[in-house]
Amino acid sequence: MTAPVHAGLSAGRWTELSLLEQLANIGSEVGRASRAKSSGKEERLAAALERAVELFDLTLADSRWRGRRGEIARAREVVCDFLVGANQYGSTAESLDAYFVPFAAAAGRRRDVELRTAGQSQADADRAGVARFVQMSDREREAYYLASNRNMLRMFDDAREADNDPNEGFARDAPPVIPE
Repeated sequence: MTAPVHAGLSAGRWTELSLLEQLANIGSEVGRASRAKSSGKEERLAAALERAVELFDLTLADSRWRGRRGEIARAREVVCDFLVGANQYGSTAESLDAYFVPFAAAAGRRRDVELRTAGQSQADADRAGVARFVQMSDREREAYYLASNRNMLRMFDDAREADNDPNEGFARDAPPVIPE
């Protein structure tokens, strides 16, 4: 058995994340694997799939999601079937994105709300973020940059939609509701 790819997460930090955050992180790895598959990069596909499966397994082992294990296990099965199986479920990269992207969007919104309701100023949040960033490993920094880029693209998309949307501020596609 190989050492965990996400050693820091498997040591217990993973269980500090909400289900939204866990599935958002899994979706990020699934997206990487899907892009690697479509561009024929087998090594990258294998590495991203290994990371995704490890995160799925960590989520399945999290006792808080006992009642959600069926859905999580099925998602794992569908992802593996699409990426390295016979694709019996007829999945596409777009259908997997349609499943995982709302989790990332909801997790990002939830974090923003938590900061505001905790009464933390943006300056304090920025200082705390810099302190966390300094303590990150290279792999964690890379993941942070990628997440930041995705968030920036989401903000641009939201702004572009708001320019054309009379119902500015309302989500068009509500994320899935996940009880915790």
